[in-house]
Amino acid sequence: ISFRKGTRPYGVVFAPDQKSAFVTMQGTGELVKLDPTGEIVGRLYLGPRVKGVSVSADSRRVYVSQFISQGDHGVVYEVDAKSMRLKRKIALPYDRGPDTEASGRGLPNYLGPLVISPDGRDGMVTGQKVNVGRGLFMDGSPLTFESTVRPMVSSVNLKRGRERLGLRNDLNDRALPLELAYSPFGDIYFVAVAGSNVVEVYETGTNRHLSSLPTSAAPTSLAVKPDGSRLFVKNYLARSVSVFDTLDLTHGISNSAALIREIPTVQSEKLAPAVLRGKRTFYDASNPRMSRDGYLSCAVCHLDGGHDGQVWDFTQRGEGLRNTISLLGKAGMGQGRLHWTANFDELQDFENEIRDEFGGRGFLTDEDFLAGRTDPLGVPKAGLSAELDDLAAYMTSLTVPPRSPHRQADGTLSDDAALGRRVFSALNCQRCHSGSGFSDGLRHDVGTLRPGSGNGMSTSLEGEGIDTPGLSGIWTTAPYFHHGQARTLREVLEVFDHGGALAASDDQLDQLVAFLNTIDQYEKGISSRRDEDFDDDGVLDNADCAPLDPDTAACEQQ
Repeated sequence: ISFRKGTRPYGVVFAPDQKSAFVTMQGTGELVKLDPTGEIVGRLYLGPRVKGVSVSADSRRVYVSQFISQGDHGVVYEVDAKSMRLKRKIALPYDRGPDTEASGRGLPNYLGPLVISPDGRDGMVTGQKVNVGRGLFMDGSPLTFESTVRPMVSSVNLKRGRERLGLRNDLNDRALPLELAYSPFGDIYFVAVAGSNVVEVYETGTNRHLSSLPTSAAPTSLAVKPDGSRLFVKNYLARSVSVFDTLDLTHGISNSAALIREIPTVQSEKLAPAVLRGKRTFYDASNPRMSRDGYLSCAVCHLDGGHDGQVWDFTQRGEGLRNTISLLGKAGMGQGRLHWTANFDELQDFENEIRDEFGGRGFLTDEDFLAGRTDPLGVPKAGLSAELDDLAAYMTSLTVPPRSPHRQADGTLSDDAALGRRVFSALNCQRCHSGSGFSDGLRHDVGTLRPGSGNGMSTSLEGEGIDTPGLSGIWTTAPYFHHGQARTLREVLEVFDHGGALAASDDQLDQLVAFLNTIDQYEKGISSRRDEDFDDDGVLDNADCAPLDPDTAACEQQ
């Protein structure tokens, strides 16, 4: 089966009646239905960033999780499998708290697939609550290592299409639960907690904790043998599968399960050793050098190098409201200093966040850290910690943004996108968004500062502004601006008149958005030189003319 480039198929599940299969498309936000020959027989657009998918035992209902949440609740879509029509949205509400050592507020995010109970009455969904309502600007309370993100499991009544809020399980001292599985009898469930390198076992209906099964690096997927005798765990970053003897556990004889063996799954590792080690460090919240009490790691907000789609209150850090930036395509320091206010000048500066915000002990010795390195723009940290250097190697390896699904099948621009590239040039967007990453690596005040924008490195943003974000992969990084106040690219242009975009007509703005949605690793950067010759995608050869003016003959000819 071959899908168009950029659609990013993720979840695949076969209907029990063997008449169809269903695939989620991260790139296009669709659920796709296939017949037994692999031919596409149905499509349904659900929303951006859909991933997890499951099918009911009678093959009549399909459940799709929206991985990154918007607004004040998470969503699981229920779809009629035959007609491919949306039946309803199952909401996972914002948790109003309180914030305690064993519980916390937050929006359910990073939702895993809804797993249906053996009796078909209920389902459970993993996720993490992001406490975006907390912070010195938002409510006067600083974010802490244990109040920023809380792992959770939600229980859903499938008949009513509602979460059983009283059964929401707030996992303590853990990070990144990504998938779960029921026992064959449905009386217990297993949770793969990727950031903690463990599988947690709970009693269904009470959430009573039964056992913790240590695994190798980053367990992400689970399967239980139909007789309950074996649990198989895919360890994503260990490149292995752990096999546990769970017969006594699933039959109520014991609360423990022995590791039988670990099976390697990769013969030839594609990642360089330093990159793989760095990725393991990136995920691992269980290391006390990374995180106090095991709640936070880099992957908690940047799973697989991406972003969580949320706006955080970092006022306590000397910053302000900050929209999480995707690391994909940035190549580490490839687009200059890091963050919205360019406050890190090397990747090893994340030592500061690890110590100050994660509560970790840090990967540098205290002596090295205190020797002029508390200032991230001070004495360099590179070369002093193998773990930090490996972390830097991993982030530097993220050179490719997601391929855009908005291009034509052969990778070229559509007619509207080609015209939008012309509008991009005419508005002189390349003045700031230039080069291969579409960023000049400088800070500008473009009129987006608002209450809550805070400071940059504890210094006023007035006159300094915000670092120019790169545009590669921008189609998948909503919301926009440092404060996330633009929900769509059209709002960036129309509501904020960004770059003088309102000088363009409605049609030209649509064309510009079409072009912006195509920018990925295959798009050539547009030079800041206004007289540069571009390729044959319909771009002006003479940027001195005014292509936004329909009365300008020279532009009409081009």
